[in-house]
Amino acid sequence: MTSTGHLDLREIDACLFDVFGTVLDWHSTVTRQVARLSKGLLLEGSQDADDFTEEWRAGYYAYVKKVSQGGEGTVNADIMHRQILDDMLTTPRWSHLVDVWGDSDREQLTMIWHN
Repeated sequence: MTSTGHLDLREIDACLFDVFGTVLDWHSTVTRQVARLSKGLLLEGSQDADDFTEEWRAGYYAYVKKVSQGGEGTVNADIMHRQILDDMLTTPRWSHLVDVWGDSDREQLTMIWHN
C-alpha cells in the first residue's frame, strides 16, 4: 500500500483462492461414485457410503497434517488418496470391499477426487 492508504494493484503478484469444499461439492460426488463402484455393497445415499467418504476425507487431512509436520509421505494428492484408500480397506469396517475393488478399481476411485 502507498502512504495515502490506497492499494496499488501493481504491487500484487497473485490472488489465490481455496474453493475446494466451498464452491465444489466434493462430498456428494465422492459419496455417489463410491456407492456406484461398490457393486451393491455400499448403497447410494446410505450411511455407510457417507461414512466411507467422510473417513476417506478425514484420512486426507490427517495425512497432510503429518507430512506438514515433517512426517513421512508424499505431497501428491492422488498418491495420498490411494494410500489412504488402501489403508482403509485393511480395517475391519471396510475389508469386505477388498474383493470388490482391485487395483484398476482403486485407481478409478482415486480419480473421483478430480470430478
